[in-house]
Amino acid sequence: VGIEEHNPQMASRILFQDSILCSPGCDCCPYSYFCLRGCYGSQKETENDPFMPIESVCRLFKGKINFLIDKYEVLGVWDVLRKLSPANARFESAQETLRAVEKIKEARA
Repeated sequence: VGIEEHNPQMASRILFQDSILCSPGCDCCPYSYFCLRGCYGSQKETENDPFMPIESVCRLFKGKINFLIDKYEVLGVWDVLRKLSPANARFESAQETLRAVEKIKEARA
């Protein structure tokens, strides 16, 4: 097909890794459930390591997530999720989201 490999280890790491558990700091970050993750190219240019998160990007995402959690609290979104019936097809997903929100709230306290 005309493609030559130059760094198959990098390709396999990107394609087969768990982006949360295999990135320094992300594995223990309370925001990891909602985080969009960084860009490998930008991280390579900034940190000289494609898997090392950029601190300013982390702060940006944390600020965004904190704002949304607080806004959704005011709007009553979390109350709606808490009231879902276990028979609802989205019940488990809602519970997982609520656990992630509580984890973040505990970390902020």
